[in-house]
Amino acid sequence: MSTLPRLPWKERPLLMTAGNVRAMLAGRKWQTRRIITPALEMHDFGTGKGPVPAFTKKHCPPDMLAVGLDVLRKPGNSGLVRCPHGMAGDVVWIQENYSLEILRAPTREVYCTYLADGMHAVCTLTPEEWAKLMSRKTAIDRPTPGRFMYRSLSRIRRDLAEVRAELVQEITDRDAWAEGISTDDKFDKPLAALAGILSQYPLDKKMTKDELVALSPKDFHLGHLDGMAPHESQYGKITWTTARGAFVALWAAIHGPASWTANPAVWVLEFER
Repeated sequence: MSTLPRLPWKERPLLMTAGNVRAMLAGRKWQTRRIITPALEMHDFGTGKGPVPAFTKKHCPPDMLAVGLDVLRKPGNSGLVRCPHGMAGDVVWIQENYSLEILRAPTREVYCTYLADGMHAVCTLTPEEWAKLMSRKTAIDRPTPGRFMYRSLSRIRRDLAEVRAELVQEITDRDAWAEGISTDDKFDKPLAALAGILSQYPLDKKMTKDELVALSPKDFHLGHLDGMAPHESQYGKITWTTARGAFVALWAAIHGPASWTANPAVWVLEFER
């Protein structure tokens, strides 16, 4: 079983929502999760454990047919499958929604407004970035989705401390805090609300309150708990009794409740703090 060679460190873009950008700037977010695609397949390795989630030839080097998720977790095996978002030691630069104004064309200087918090910066584009900007079919000063952000405009750069694969339901309460879902940085306090991030993603109105809570019963409470301010939603008052519960609700809001139930494999990217 061969380990992929460690390439020289690379910089890669990583798209973030406005709420997550604010959490990163505040120092509250140092983990993020991305669904592994193509999805892992169930594979029987003949060990007596039956079928287990596995990376197949869609993910693996040519000389490997499949690697079980449990094998990838063992010390020294993390390099068997390469994460498309980077490896430990690599650098990610964050893409976010923005708008531009041209200041000085001869020097390729632009005035960038970051829509997550309204902050501004004067940036100098590379010749290649300037050429792309000039070839735009849409107005330059209109709000632009983050996936079109140029490297020279990015204001957030993070070193990857760890990259691992796991099932999304394996997230712990401490991991959920690291996802930046609360303004309270004390781990010993239960989570009362989602710090505004959930408001970006209205929960599916077809899902009842009971169905939401059923996704992870231990992480929710349908009424009011003493000392905890419940989160207001279209369901009425729901209290997330753990940080993990808030993450469950956020995941269901973004990917749909069926995605949490399906328990997909995810890449966990942890940034240097």
